[in-house]
Amino acid sequence: LSATTAIVRNAWRTSSSSRHFRLLSTAVSSSCDNTIIKKIRAAAGVRGTRRFSDDSNGLLTRQVDANGVNFRVQQRNPNASHQILCLAGSLGTASSDFSVQLKDAGWDGRNGAASATSSSPSSSCPSIGLVAIDPRGLAGSSRTSSGTLLERDYPPDFYLRDALDGASIMSSLGYAEYSVMGWSDGANAALHLAAHPLTKDFVTALIVWGGNSYVTEEDVRAYEAVRDVSRSWSERMRKDKAAVHGGIEALQALNDKYTDAMRDILYERSGDVCLSELHRITCPTLVVHGMKDVICHEHHARYIARQIQNSQLVLLPEGKHNLHMKHAVEFREIVKQFLLHDSSKEEMEENVVNDDQPDIDGIAYGFMGSKALFAALRGRIFDAIDSATQQSAPGVYASLGTIE
Repeated sequence: LSATTAIVRNAWRTSSSSRHFRLLSTAVSSSCDNTIIKKIRAAAGVRGTRRFSDDSNGLLTRQVDANGVNFRVQQRNPNASHQILCLAGSLGTASSDFSVQLKDAGWDGRNGAASATSSSPSSSCPSIGLVAIDPRGLAGSSRTSSGTLLERDYPPDFYLRDALDGASIMSSLGYAEYSVMGWSDGANAALHLAAHPLTKDFVTALIVWGGNSYVTEEDVRAYEAVRDVSRSWSERMRKDKAAVHGGIEALQALNDKYTDAMRDILYERSGDVCLSELHRITCPTLVVHGMKDVICHEHHARYIARQIQNSQLVLLPEGKHNLHMKHAVEFREIVKQFLLHDSSKEEMEENVVNDDQPDIDGIAYGFMGSKALFAALRGRIFDAIDSATQQSAPGVYASLGTIE
């Protein structure tokens, strides 16, 4: 205890804040419980939770300075060799969008569905670390590094900005390589992160669901339909989001800015969210789509999967937009199989949609550019080509399977 205390005291006084807990957990055996950790912290003179905190669910919370913003970061398994950066959806935060994953002991090196109740680790499945962040201007990331209040805004490049924020946070935490997992708007930012020349080499694998590489009039109509949070949002969703963002009025103002940003992408950027970036993604990519998702249509998932050369598409028949919450165990196992290439991977591959059509839309992008390509996408030209290809050469496609 005394030796460990000395290490922690020195780390607290001399190290950057992002390293404090990592040094502490390295010094303390993984078998130590919270009581012993608290004794070490007290003996070392460590006070408060500004630098790091932990709870009974194994969730760590800290503030990290990156790109001029003081970000709130929540982690599970910070010392695992494989880390996943989790990027939240529209108006989402680490706790609102990834609390199920962050509290799930199934990421702790235990095997399969039994991991949710079993306390004995399995050597066959190593731990996976999760790093979830509150996007700049939201919740715990609402101040600059100097302490100035920061409001969420949506400039034309906000997806790329969110991507670069995530990469900077991972660098500050000391992770040189990591996977990225993005949901909805977070999926769009994740695609940018995996494609950008300054960050793509850090990304070892990519998992996205509920995202869209382009915006159509149909999409904007859907956004407009839920612009008024008092009329179009469910009471539970409205209450939860208002609590996070400072009340109904603040939530409405945020949603107005977001909806306006989607209209701007359509009419000022020809609908291009990341069309020009997809072909630059080279890391292994898993695209998951819920067949009952009424917010993001299936054609978005199929287009993303077709454009990324080293990709797999998995369709969940009962999945909705928030499939990672409603089907958390199933989702976790799909991700773990994809990342760790364990003995179950062959079973997963039997249920993957093999979308190996000739990359007509990718070739078209090279000749047409984003504006013409968007017009073709809007007219569902490539979907028609896809359908014709399946009818003329059904053997090219695997039969659509499901993951039960």
